[in-house]
Amino acid sequence: MKFLRRFLPLLVVVALIFASCATNTGQVPTGTETPPTVTQGGQPQPQTPVPQEPSAEKYELQNLFAQANTLKTEATDFALGSVLPDKFLEANREHDAVSAEYKDLVETPATYDGVKAYPLKEKLEHLVSTWDSLIQEGMPLRAGVEKDSADEMRFAAMNVDAPIQAPTQYDAGLQYYSQAAMFADASNYAQAISTYQFAAAAFGNSAAAAQVNSLRSDIEKNDYGKYESIQMYFTMGEEKYKEAQDLWAKGTLDDIAASTAALKEAQTYYSFVDTKGAELRAFEGKDKAASAQQEALSVKADINAPDEYQQALDILAEAEKNMADSSYVSAYSWYLDAASAFGTAHDAATARGPEVAEAIAKAESNLADAKDRASELGLEENIYLTAAAEHLGKAKALKEELQYPDAIFETNEVANYIGLSDNLVQQEAQIREKARIEQLKKDKAAADQAIADAKTRIAWADQVKLKDDYPKEYASASSSMAAAEKAYEIEKYVPAKTLAEQVSSTLSDEFQQQVLASREAAKAKAAQAEEEARLKAANKQAADVAISDAEARMAWANENSVRTDYPDEYKSASVAMVGAYVAYGNEDYVVSKQKAEEVSSILSNDFQAQVAADRAAKAQLARDKAEADQVLPQARARMAWANQANIKADYPTEYNSASAAMTAAEKAYQAEKYAPATTLAKEVLSTLSPDFEAKVTSERAAKQMQDEIAKAGKAADALGKAHSRMAWANQVNLVADYPDEYRDASTSMQAADTAYSENKYDATTSLANDVIRILSDDFIAQVNAEQAAKAQLARDKAEAEAVMAQAQARMAWADQANIKTDYPTEYNSASAAMTASEKAYEVERYAPATTLAKEVLSTLSADFEARVAVERAAKENQAKIAQNQKDAEAALGQAKDRYDWATSKNAKNNYPDLYKQGGEALADANTAYNAADYVRAKNLANQAYWTLMQIDEFAPLPATYKVRLIPERRDCLWRIAEYPFVYNNPYKWPVLYEANKKTFKDPSNPNLIFPGQILKIPSIKGEVRQGEWDAKKTYQPLAK
Repeated sequence: MKFLRRFLPLLVVVALIFASCATNTGQVPTGTETPPTVTQGGQPQPQTPVPQEPSAEKYELQNLFAQANTLKTEATDFALGSVLPDKFLEANREHDAVSAEYKDLVETPATYDGVKAYPLKEKLEHLVSTWDSLIQEGMPLRAGVEKDSADEMRFAAMNVDAPIQAPTQYDAGLQYYSQAAMFADASNYAQAISTYQFAAAAFGNSAAAAQVNSLRSDIEKNDYGKYESIQMYFTMGEEKYKEAQDLWAKGTLDDIAASTAALKEAQTYYSFVDTKGAELRAFEGKDKAASAQQEALSVKADINAPDEYQQALDILAEAEKNMADSSYVSAYSWYLDAASAFGTAHDAATARGPEVAEAIAKAESNLADAKDRASELGLEENIYLTAAAEHLGKAKALKEELQYPDAIFETNEVANYIGLSDNLVQQEAQIREKARIEQLKKDKAAADQAIADAKTRIAWADQVKLKDDYPKEYASASSSMAAAEKAYEIEKYVPAKTLAEQVSSTLSDEFQQQVLASREAAKAKAAQAEEEARLKAANKQAADVAISDAEARMAWANENSVRTDYPDEYKSASVAMVGAYVAYGNEDYVVSKQKAEEVSSILSNDFQAQVAADRAAKAQLARDKAEADQVLPQARARMAWANQANIKADYPTEYNSASAAMTAAEKAYQAEKYAPATTLAKEVLSTLSPDFEAKVTSERAAKQMQDEIAKAGKAADALGKAHSRMAWANQVNLVADYPDEYRDASTSMQAADTAYSENKYDATTSLANDVIRILSDDFIAQVNAEQAAKAQLARDKAEAEAVMAQAQARMAWADQANIKTDYPTEYNSASAAMTASEKAYEVERYAPATTLAKEVLSTLSADFEARVAVERAAKENQAKIAQNQKDAEAALGQAKDRYDWATSKNAKNNYPDLYKQGGEALADANTAYNAADYVRAKNLANQAYWTLMQIDEFAPLPATYKVRLIPERRDCLWRIAEYPFVYNNPYKWPVLYEANKKTFKDPSNPNLIFPGQILKIPSIKGEVRQGEWDAKKTYQPLAK
């Protein structure tokens, strides 16, 4: 076509000359043509080219408009107008304006005008940029909004104890939340927004489930379902609960929301059942309390057990108050306590009669016993026993009058006076005891001497650490020594002397000599062990050096990804490294050193040099490929020109040379011989250079000119050529595509044949030239070009279909692998190229469609797929570590909070063992966390938490109490029973007395207790008691 444009003026001149000849012979030209200006040399003056106006292809605008609509849809779907309202409104206005202009210029017109539509291209590009900027700025903000929503729902879930009550939903929320955070960190905000929405929905569901589960647990625990009047509501709640579980299992966002709504409906039913059930049960408790009160009054508990009865009334009043306040659960508990208290009052009143009788009988018996004890010293008629007899008589009289408390008081007075009598008797006994003490002095002196010798021998045993080698003898001697000292302390001097002599016998001089001889032999054995330890230390040091070198080489291997390119060497080295560690852990340092040296041998300096050389070769190969990728397309373009210009026909030598070099270059490239491929491609460029193209153009122009001159001079030759052209027209079936030209040429051809038969050569020449003019080289070239274009279009279509199928397969892989989420740039580039390729194919622009499809293949190449696999594996591992760290931090925070709470509740003294265990586990968890061992840190933190969860706010009430010597306030059973940690009620002192009287020096005298005496404290209300009272501990006062 360039050739035709260049010589068109000359052909017009020739045509006009022939036309003038035709006019002279009676043929009139069909149109008027203006000849070009001709210089003196006869050559046409070149015309000034008309500048072309800028134009835009329709498919370009369609692609830009589709891209803008896609971005707008994305911004709308993610509600970016809520975070950037002004910018979103501005972008919408711009979109509406550009859309209207696009409709007027692209969609509505029957004929597309690329020049008129050209300014729209810039507006569409700006619109795409506007939406893209809005999305880039708005998506992180939108993700933040969804994150805040998820946080709010999470805190709400924690406030209702969802981690315990609804762990499945809450853990799912945590998992979604963690995934969303990773998406946000990777700037994958679309996925982050969606996942944060799932997290918020899961947390909301867990909060609702926690409340429902708590209500169900309460209903089940209290058996509210037994009440017929509310069973229907419970059934409806169960149905909604089941519906919620089924919806949750489906897992979509809408299903989770529907599950939450179902749970809230279930909560309404359960709340009614829980409230109404508590009220019905409270009425049951009220009936029980009223019945118990009547039973208590039937035995006049208000008189005979006034404290118990009053306490029951106080509890009943509290129950009534809670009932009036609609606090049915606590009211029920108070009613049961009131019923129990009335029962206690009833029992106390019932038991008071026998108790008084028993107390009087005991007082009478104790008085008799006291008289017997006093009679041993002749003191049976002392004033205290006389007063005790008077109080005993009063107690008997009060019993008959049913004044049980006063009767008990009188029996206690009997006991007090008996105690005074006993003290009097004891003082007398002490005087008589003095004589006995004198004898003890003599026994003491003998015991002192024996004990002194025994202590000397015990000191020798401790000094030589006899316990380590002779535990039996040491234990025997220590036991006898301790027994001797105990006997000595209680003034049992004779047994003390005997026991001390047993110590001296056990640790005799002969035994000491035997011990020294045995120790000398042990020293020799220790020296041998020390030498063995020295050799072991030397081997360990050698193993440490070898392992250090091996570890350095393994670190080099990991840093340089040796595992990927040299898997066998890496595996062998890793196995040897593990063997070295295992042997080292088993203290087999010789084998450990050998295994470590095996690692150093595998990953030797020579091997490292080899790796570096191999990778340098790969880098050079990549550079060669890049150059080949640049040069080969240029060579292919020149070959395409050569084929299009039919160079093979006129210049076979040059064409065959270039074609052979091109084929060789392609094969070299396929065989990854990139440098030879580049050289061969440059040969193609050299052979088919621009200079060669200019030469071809020039020579062909000269040849065509000669043909035209020859035709002008020879009519016969012109007639022959005209017939040739008509034959060509018939051959290509010209009449089908160009009927007018064929008709004109055929008419002129028949006229030329007629003129030739009539020997009219000028007319023949003119008419033949009319045929040649009609079927000119330009026209023939045009027709041939169009048919060649059709053929080329068919080839381009076939290639486009093949390449596009591959590109579509790669896009399908990208969609399946969710590439858009993690690699938006590559995905959007490939997606845009794929869309443009399909648009180009639709408008039969097959070559651009092929090029664009190849861009898709290049972007989503096999190398890219491998890179995605590697990076995702690394990201997944990082996410797992991050999740483990987050879980560990949560567990540590939970354990620390529990530890601080335990500390604030005096757990160090109340529960020393649990407090210590929990603290140590928490410290170990922190150590593991600092060492990045997050799984172990989490497990230890959970262990600490559950250990500390066993600690209550108060220490268990004591089971025993040691009587104290308190200035100005003597401990007695009355005061001890009054202590809050005992019974918080002084009237309970008889309980203490009954439980401990067998340990009293005088079981019949409750007032005769001594400092240091241990008293058992029985449980009276089912309360748990353990251990001895400790002033450092914190106890909850027992309810009165």
